[in-house]
Amino acid sequence: MTEHQLRQIVREELKQLLSEMFVPSEPTIAKKVEIAARNIRTDISATLNQIGIPVNIKGYKFLREAISEVSRDESLLDSMSNLYKQIAERYKTTPSKVERAMRHATEISFNAGGLLYLFHEKPTNGNFIGLMAEKFREVQPDAEHDGQ
Repeated sequence: MTEHQLRQIVREELKQLLSEMFVPSEPTIAKKVEIAARNIRTDISATLNQIGIPVNIKGYKFLREAISEVSRDESLLDSMSNLYKQIAERYKTTPSKVERAMRHATEISFNAGGLLYLFHEKPTNGNFIGLMAEKFREVQPDAEHDGQ
């Protein structure tokens, strides 16, 4: 075998290896869940914007987190203080500040008329989060039943 033939074989094998490395593979279940969770977060953000909660207030991000968490685990509504505590730890603040910021955000929306079609009186944080989470729970991915 000549040197030229040997180089040709090496080139072909290298091409084959490279083509196998860069073939897009089917996303894993974890990746699909991550993408779906990102999409749900985006939907939650859009809904909060539609009902008049400004993006620049702390309550906005706290509500977004709470709705996302409760849409995955409804039992978190059983103890709002634990939910406030989880969010406070994540954002390095206190549970009382989380609770107050959420209440302020829902007050802004209610006073602007953004929640009048859902509530006849100003909702509690738990009522608001529960209702919103229910909406998004219906579209949550179920990794166990994702075809694998």
